[in-house]
Amino acid sequence: MAFIQSKYCEHCEKETQHCNGVCEVCAERFERERIAIWNALTIDEKLCDLRKRIEKLERGPIHF
Repeated sequence: MAFIQSKYCEHCEKETQHCNGVCEVCAERFERERIAIWNALTIDEKLCDLRKRIEKLERGPIHF
C-alpha cells in the first residue's frame, strides 16, 4: 500500500505529488540523471561496476 499526498517540495519549489514521502518529480529526475551518468561511463568503468554488482548479488543477503 502507498501513502500518496500533495505537498510542497523544497527541491522543486512547487506543490507536487509525494508517494511514501518521496517527491515523484524529483525521483524521476534522479533516475534520469543516474542513467545519464551510467551512459557516460567508459566500457572499462561499466564492466568494473557490473562486476561489483554481481559480486554483491553472489554474496547473498545478510544473515542475522
